[in-house]
Amino acid sequence: MNSIFKWLLSGLIVYSVFKYRYKLLNFLLGSYWIRKMGIKIAMNIPGFKTRILQSTFK
Repeated sequence: MNSIFKWLLSGLIVYSVFKYRYKLLNFLLGSYWIRKMGIKIAMNIPGFKTRILQSTFK
């Protein structure tokens, strides 16, 4: 019974995130600090920074 509840709750969370993904994304990108932290994390990924800079200054 407990495992069924966990699967049901997990499915509900995945469904909700999928259904409201654009609202969640707008909320996250609307916050200055979360956006700044996301950019810092993305720039630490190997190859990401060079690829972005190459496409920006092409």
